[in-house]
Amino acid sequence: MKLVRNAALAAIFVCALSTGSALAVSPSALVGKPAPAFDLEKPDGGRISLASLKGSVVILTYWATWCAPCKVEMPTLEEAYKKHGGKGVIVIGVNFQQEKPQVKKFTDANKLTFPIAMDVDGKTADSYYIPGLPTTFFIGPDGVLAGYHEGVVKPELLEEWIAKLKGK
Repeated sequence: MKLVRNAALAAIFVCALSTGSALAVSPSALVGKPAPAFDLEKPDGGRISLASLKGSVVILTYWATWCAPCKVEMPTLEEAYKKHGGKGVIVIGVNFQQEKPQVKKFTDANKLTFPIAMDVDGKTADSYYIPGLPTTFFIGPDGVLAGYHEGVVKPELLEEWIAKLKGK
């Protein structure tokens, strides 16, 4: 019986290793640490880097045009950007592995004015251990990742994090 149990446990471990699930890291491993640096291209030209935003509260959302929950979240992010932009808060949408023309078409059609960055190769998403889309990160003015949210972020949650990170 002990041999069967050990064989079963070994099989489960091998399956987990082959899918990567035993080695998966959660974004929670980053909380309380400096947020991973990035320097990404924008769909309309130019670049945006985390280093250039030091001193601001950063709301960083990973999304894609094909992601239905991401589409639901966009008006909330736009509203937060309009309300808090220029007041020590920046909202950035990091598009996950799509080409500029389709991202530009989506942002134009949805009248999005907050900055969009392109993570075409997915390396930045990897550095944040993105579990799925959308995922939103809350970065303090000191560059430390304070928290994250998986799924559609609600306006109340955004306001709560902004107030917390601004020290209000």
